Amino acid sequence: MITSSTLRLFEHWEEAAFVSRPNRFTLLLEKNGTQIRAYLPNTGRLEEYTLEGSPFFIVSHSAGHFSYRAVAALYRNEIVFIDTIAMNTVTEHLIQGGYFPGCGDHIRIQREKTMGRIRPDFFLTKNGLPPLLLEVKTCTFCHKGIALFPDAPSKRAVRHIEEFGAFTAKGYATQIAFMVSNYSAMKFMPNIHTDTAFSEVFLRNRTTKFSAVRVRFDDPVTVDLKSAQEIEIDYALAEKNCTRSGTYALILKNERQRQIEVGRLGKILFDKGYYVYIGSALGSVEARIRRHALKSKKQFWHIDYISPPVMELERAILIRRKDRLESEIAKRVLCLCDRSIKGFGSSDSTAPSHLFYFRGPPHRNSRFMEIIFDFKTFSE
Repeated sequence: MITSSTLRLFEHWEEAAFVSRPNRFTLLLEKNGTQIRAYLPNTGRLEEYTLEGSPFFIVSHSAGHFSYRAVAALYRNEIVFIDTIAMNTVTEHLIQGGYFPGCGDHIRIQREKTMGRIRPDFFLTKNGLPPLLLEVKTCTFCHKGIALFPDAPSKRAVRHIEEFGAFTAKGYATQIAFMVSNYSAMKFMPNIHTDTAFSEVFLRNRTTKFSAVRVRFDDPVTVDLKSAQEIEIDYALAEKNCTRSGTYALILKNERQRQIEVGRLGKILFDKGYYVYIGSALGSVEARIRRHALKSKKQFWHIDYISPPVMELERAILIRRKDRLESEIAKRVLCLCDRSIKGFGSSDSTAPSHLFYFRGPPHRNSRFMEIIFDFKTFSE
């Protein structure tokens, strides 16, 4: 049993600003006017943090080719711990100190004990009770009080749920804890927009216990252990909207100014920069996006005239909702874009256009991503 109610994970920390993310494990940041490379111990997309100039908090890092390690970020004035490796240390101290909700006291705590094909983060034992297999998932995405996991497809998370079901049948207790490091979180949901496979397995589960626990960080490296609090999991809203249909935003990069004839709209001058197209699919939204990405396709919709191979598909963003949202999203994007292409893709819409021009990358624009996050979290 530990006695301190605070845990300092690293000795010192500094602040730096986001520049780019060259790969999954590397951030390019600016610190005191100099660009540095920092190790990123998080394979998620982190779309809410990888915005132009967004603050990251770094510590010294001596392993590998990096001198710095990114451990936390700031989102809507909340410190969010993003180091998924160190979050297991936080969880261990919560258990040892009796702060972990619903866990109680355990005589023995083992880290990463091999159990068949998996190694759960914790193997907990207590006299008179079945052994508990506890897996920790760090949840860093939270917008307007709604936390979502995962923020990138996770086959590993799906496998854990499936494997834990088999261990439950053998008499073990199993639990997956989603550790939410943004203390503004009030509810948790599986991320139906990003990982349908995980969401479907999560919602079908009847054997493994799921819990969502928020913890508060007093500064980027210090956690208040006594702040740990279980929050509600909104199963009903996730089940209602875990659908194959939905709305999407295509982000297209136009490498040079060009004039293109777009069906009945005629010739249109497209400036160098980025274009955002808002569409929807009543069938499979993934299948619709795969079609848009094809370099050879019949020109049926307006978007077919400018999608690959004409412009590069930089990113596709999915929003799974039962309600049709494309007109409402298009109207909000219209208010912040540099200009729109009148009549493009909007023949059956109340919005004047569904194609919008941005000089810079919209997925690095905080105002654009705010719109996306509002609709993903049902907080619009």
